[in-house]
Amino acid sequence: MPIQLLHRVDRVTVNANQGWMDIPKQIFYLTGAVQGIGQRNQALLTSNQLTWFIPTRDFIAEGDVFYQQQNPSFTSTGPTARGKFQDQRVMLSGGTSNVVTHIIPE
Repeated sequence: MPIQLLHRVDRVTVNANQGWMDIPKQIFYLTGAVQGIGQRNQALLTSNQLTWFIPTRDFIAEGDVFYQQQNPSFTSTGPTARGKFQDQRVMLSGGTSNVVTHIIPE
């Protein structure tokens, strides 16, 4: 069953094919065609899995991670990403694969 999460304060929406929440710890676990959209910077994050820690607002995305934002305009891909949607901070790491970043000049 598809799931949609909305964080109104940070203007972030996350969609996935399925997910569950650890209520006492306030952690969402999402899997299958995960897509996070940040309205502030028109950012898009897609991955196979995403763990979102609500108290700290941190996330860990795993599997075919793709990140794109509009200002400044660039895209980046890799196997794993960590960051915060509201701060527009995303760090991709390669593990055994390469991280690829494309900067799009205006």
